Amino acid sequence: MQALDPKREAGWLNLGLLAQRRQDTPSALRAYMAALKANPSSGSAYIGLGGVMESGVKPDAANAAYEKAIELDGSNEAAHSALCKLLLRLDRPDASRQAAQRAVDAMPQVHVFLCVYVCMRARARACVRADEFVNE
Repeated sequence: MQALDPKREAGWLNLGLLAQRRQDTPSALRAYMAALKANPSSGSAYIGLGGVMESGVKPDAANAAYEKAIELDGSNEAAHSALCKLLLRLDRPDASRQAAQRAVDAMPQVHVFLCVYVCMRARARACVRADEFVNE
């Protein structure tokens, strides 16, 4: 078996995902941190860290990880989606709607997915149309 190249982000991301699926939080954290060492601008590593933090019941850390992924790449759909869903699970529908609005502002093409999801799941006021978020 060949050793994992410490400079190859993709290998660490894959190891992190496998560890998450096995619910091996310490290994997942190490792998995602190694991915960040290989590429400090890895939005995927921050999303992975966010997922690990959510499963470890650390929602503030998960929120920060998703926000960092968005800061690094405002068009990262996975980060926007993860943040919106996290905020809904935390029973923060208004914050989720605001996060969805930021996603739409950054990526108008994804408004249907995020907005419909947030509108259907949020216990805040109902959305009349999925394009309600789009500023005209």
